[in-house]
Amino acid sequence: MTKAEPDTARSAGAPENRADPVRAGLDRLVARAGRVTLWEQAWPILWRGLAVVLVFLAASWLGLWLDAGPLLRMAGVAVFGLALLGALLPLLRLRRIARPQALARIDRDAGLAHRPARTIEDSLALGRDDPGTLALWELHRRRAAAALTRLKVSGPRPGMARRDPYALRAGAILAAVAGAFVAGPEAGERLRAAFDWRGPVAAAPSFRVDGWIDPPLYTRMPPLIVSLAEAGQHLRAPVNSTLVVRIAGAGAATVTPGAGLKPLPATAPARPDLREERFTLTGGTAEVSVQTGFASSHRLTVETIPDRPPEIAFSGNPETNGRGTFTLAYRAKDDYGLASAEGTVE
Repeated sequence: MTKAEPDTARSAGAPENRADPVRAGLDRLVARAGRVTLWEQAWPILWRGLAVVLVFLAASWLGLWLDAGPLLRMAGVAVFGLALLGALLPLLRLRRIARPQALARIDRDAGLAHRPARTIEDSLALGRDDPGTLALWELHRRRAAAALTRLKVSGPRPGMARRDPYALRAGAILAAVAGAFVAGPEAGERLRAAFDWRGPVAAAPSFRVDGWIDPPLYTRMPPLIVSLAEAGQHLRAPVNSTLVVRIAGAGAATVTPGAGLKPLPATAPARPDLREERFTLTGGTAEVSVQTGFASSHRLTVETIPDRPPEIAFSGNPETNGRGTFTLAYRAKDDYGLASAEGTVE
């Protein structure tokens, strides 16, 4: 009897120490159900905060802060900040659901009437000494365990259509996108204006660098505008075109021509704060760079379109007429059209 006690203790404690794969699989499903349900509760709250951010962006890009003073800008940013804080504050009250709720979620997603997830959690209350009851109970648990291997937790379903029946969230996105199109390249500047709480600065002389290309008159092509706001621009223009870079205002700008450009004589400026630099496109690929300030550099690359000579040739043999005259048939062509054609008969 004394030797049998340790063996009995080991055999009784062995099932408690052995890992139960069914229970481990159920625990993984419970953890996933908790995460999915937590996300379903958090997503509508996050969307309210995102809507506040989108409205702020739309208002900024549409120019709300451009004409506002420092006090109005501070008040506006404070209002949007409090609205964002109030929209996200319910996140602090979110908690993971309890295990019984997670089991109910698993059984609801399974759509089975016998509730296999909660069956694994059940225990036999009566009939532990009855072999028939124990056998029936084990059969019931095996069937529940077999069904448990096929269970899955569905993805998050926050029900935004039910919470937002008028699709106001789409209106916030549309307003932000429209504001971004209106702002264009000034989007960053307009957004930073909301946080610029300094007083108005003294007006300074405007500084501007413009450029354009004038094709020769015989090409009958319109001028090409050079966008010096871009870091690099590529254009195509006929040979012998004139590139003009105009610098107006009080500011330093250095124009550095590359290959394919021939400088033209400088003309007397109309104003002391206005100067122009002109170049002729001689052929090939022409490049010019404009340096403004310490770090702003703009490069223009122009692919020169060659001017091919006009072509004229007979399209048939001369034909004699009845009155002693003859007819010449010819065909002529040019890149930019023909003004006239002359022939000499000797």
